[in-house]
Amino acid sequence: MPEDALSLLPLLRNLPAFEALSDADIIRIAGAAQVVFLSKGENLPLPDNLQAPFYLIVSGRAIHQILLSRGERKEKRLKAGNFCGADYVLYGLVFPQSITAQTPVQLLYLDSAMIAQLLAEIPGFKESLQKVDYMSRLAQDKHFQWIGEDEIVHLVSRKHPAYLLVGLVLPALVGSVALLFFWAMSLANTASVRYALEWIGLLVLFVALVFAAWRGLDWGNDYYIITDQRVVWLEEIIGLYDSRQEVPLAMVQSSQIHSTFLGRMLGYGDVVAQAFMGRVIFRQVAEPYKVKAMLDKWQRLVSVRVQKSDTDAMEKFIRRKIDPPPEPPPQVQPQPVPAQQPAQRPAKKPRNLSEFFRERMEEGDVITYRKHIYVLLTKVWIQTLLGIILAFLAYLVVRARLGGSITFGVEVALLFILILAGIVNFLWWLYFYIDWRNDIYRITSDKLIDSMKRPLGDEVTKSAPLANIQSLDYERKGIIGVLLNYGNVMVNVGTDKLIFVGVHDPARVQADIFNRMYLSQRKKQLTESAKQWDQVSDWLAAYHRQAEDLRKSQNRPKTD
Repeated sequence: MPEDALSLLPLLRNLPAFEALSDADIIRIAGAAQVVFLSKGENLPLPDNLQAPFYLIVSGRAIHQILLSRGERKEKRLKAGNFCGADYVLYGLVFPQSITAQTPVQLLYLDSAMIAQLLAEIPGFKESLQKVDYMSRLAQDKHFQWIGEDEIVHLVSRKHPAYLLVGLVLPALVGSVALLFFWAMSLANTASVRYALEWIGLLVLFVALVFAAWRGLDWGNDYYIITDQRVVWLEEIIGLYDSRQEVPLAMVQSSQIHSTFLGRMLGYGDVVAQAFMGRVIFRQVAEPYKVKAMLDKWQRLVSVRVQKSDTDAMEKFIRRKIDPPPEPPPQVQPQPVPAQQPAQRPAKKPRNLSEFFRERMEEGDVITYRKHIYVLLTKVWIQTLLGIILAFLAYLVVRARLGGSITFGVEVALLFILILAGIVNFLWWLYFYIDWRNDIYRITSDKLIDSMKRPLGDEVTKSAPLANIQSLDYERKGIIGVLLNYGNVMVNVGTDKLIFVGVHDPARVQADIFNRMYLSQRKKQLTESAKQWDQVSDWLAAYHRQAEDLRKSQNRPKTD
């Protein structure tokens, strides 16, 4: 086995393509592979035939270019754990393709004959590669743009398909009620009864289909992800809510499995990652014991990595004090250059309709919440109803004019009155919409912000540092609050209290605050540790100087 491949064994064990393989299988693959290095910007073309080799990224980042039919070009980002080539042995396809290194890249190389042999002889290797390829393609999706450049994804899972089938039982029962109405329609003796039963059956069937479609979309929009840095639950309600609930692996304290009798029979259950003042739940995932084992493994590895990182930082800090680096040479002051015209800002992307009603936005380190859409509806339902009534009256006026019941002058007068009333009603509706939109709650990297602004009125903004938070609670009041999953989050900051009123998924808001509290405390801990290291390094540097002076004085030759 090549020594350079053997030295990669500890790293290969932690790459997604090898996680399901035994040590003996990993040793065999590493022994058959060659290590290839690419410098930054170097391009590596792959032959577009059945002999295309297999390359797996061990470290670094690269761009994978694939030339599809009709000259279409597709690009994928590759990082540690991703691979390219071997498309024929995996999928029976051949594409012209190449790799361009974005950073210095280290790869494992296997020729086509060897990768085909290993895929045939090592159980689970082909499935592991296909799983990695699926996660890589999924990570290119817009929902996963938050994944860091050096972050490795080890699991992307949805709820078990059997759970979807269980969730479709209720829509199926509603649909069966529609069939009963159709059956009763066939037995009715009068045309009016048959007509009524038919429409009721169609309405019930429509409700059942919408209910089933909603269940399917809800199942397809939930993702559960484990990376080498965090545990993530990604949820989306189309057009309204885009949630990412996550916990750094360093915060995970324990994990549990909850399953029902039906779940154990069908092979799904809940995996709960319990963390510092919060948790992330993988609901109804397949093979929950394997998911828990992966979570426990990476929680241990990250704890070791954090401890090693702190130790390395301390050693470097002390080393700089004992053996400081040489002073850099003085820099020549650059000549002033003429001021350039400021670059034009890129045009903002046009907003779609859902942006005006979105309840949660995330931009950089800032998470912004608005109140639940139900709160807006409670304010504007009268104006909305009036708008529908005015539109219906306008329809009746136009219909009456077409039927000859009223003259043209009467039609113009009535439409003018209705349009004027509609404008006033719309401005009334717009006032309450802006009032809802201006009430925002923000979570930044160091504080919480509660901002209330009345249209054409006063603005009140409260804020509190994360370090001052003493306790967090949330509540969902009434059956509507439970069904629509909205409520209040109470933040106790000592003598005052911030309340996030009427927010969607208050448990999610609480988890966001907990995560920012942890990150803030971690930053403070590192700052305090740096101060301690500075003090200890001063002592060690003084000891080092005294020991060196004593050694020199003892070695100095004596004079008569």
